[in-house]
Formats: sequence, structure tokens, C-alpha cells
Amino acid sequence: MLSSLPNNFRAIVLGASGAIGGALFKALSETPRCAAAFAVSRSGEDAFDITHEPSVEATARRLAGHGPFNLILDATGVL
Repeated sequence: MLSSLPNNFRAIVLGASGAIGGALFKALSETPRCAAAFAVSRSGEDAFDITHEPSVEATARRLAGHGPFNLILDATGVL
């Protein structure tokens, strides 16, 4: 799984509070080659709303020091 990614890759899952996003985050968290997985969602203290630019900017600032990211998964349901 994910063989095209380097060892110790870093990932972000957008929409991690939903069923699909939560499952993706859990799978990445349990993948030995994944150095760090970050869950981003509309619920919680640092709520993320993909349709609200200030929210996107705040999330980007919060995660900036944790990169670079090799994988970004969008499970927000926004088409």
C-alpha cells in the first residue's frame, strides 16, 4: 500500500471526522512507513471549513511547521 510514497512520509486528511476521512486517517496512522498523519475536520477546537478562506489560511498556518507533506487526501465531500 502506498508504495510510491517515500519512507517516513507525512500526510494530511481533510474531512477526517467523517466515516471515509476517519477510516483513511486511521489507516495512515497505523501504517509503519507514515511518520505523521494529521486529521483536519469541521469539528473540534481547530475547526476547518474548506469553504471559508480564513479557516483554510488558519489551518495552513497551523500545519506549516509539520511539513513537508507527501500526501493530502480530501474527504470533505466538496465536489
